[in-house]
Amino acid sequence: MEEEKELLISLKKGEETAFFNLYKKYKDRVFSLIYNIVKNREKAEDIFQEVFLNVFKNKKRIDSDRPFWPYLRKITLNTTFSWIRREKKTVSIEKVAELLSEDFLLKRMGEKELANKILEKLPSSQRMVIILQKFEGYTMKEMAKELEISEKAVESLLSRATKNILKIYKKIEKKGKTLKYKGEEAGQDGL
Repeated sequence: MEEEKELLISLKKGEETAFFNLYKKYKDRVFSLIYNIVKNREKAEDIFQEVFLNVFKNKKRIDSDRPFWPYLRKITLNTTFSWIRREKKTVSIEKVAELLSEDFLLKRMGEKELANKILEKLPSSQRMVIILQKFEGYTMKEMAKELEISEKAVESLLSRATKNILKIYKKIEKKGKTLKYKGEEAGQDGL
């Protein structure tokens, strides 16, 4: 911690060596966080560069008395979410499905492919709160602060996401049963 504090003090003074040492220390962690959200290497690399550019531009704002990772993590998430909004891209459905697989509903579904189908039908704002909650372990308060919305709005998004997941699941399940029934009929006719 003391070594990091010295690096942060040096960075605030504009010393490039300190910046490169922090970059080396955190680059893999930052890239992994971005990649897990956007699931595209090229896009993740673009966002990654923007994150460290933001760190350097805002070096004077860094509090050297606090751990650097929470600050860098916040910049990484903000930059990633801003990029998603700018580019109007969707968040990685596969990763979200994988992360949500612990939930009761998705455990019942069993298949990652089915979970992907459900999650890709959710509005991006609802997917976003699910990612923050399930993947990042955010509390309601942290999500509200991160997304710059009220806790009530976060609660509402999570509630709607849950209801939508259930609705979509029921539709897919019903469609699957209909297809299975028709398939069985076709099999019987063929005998």
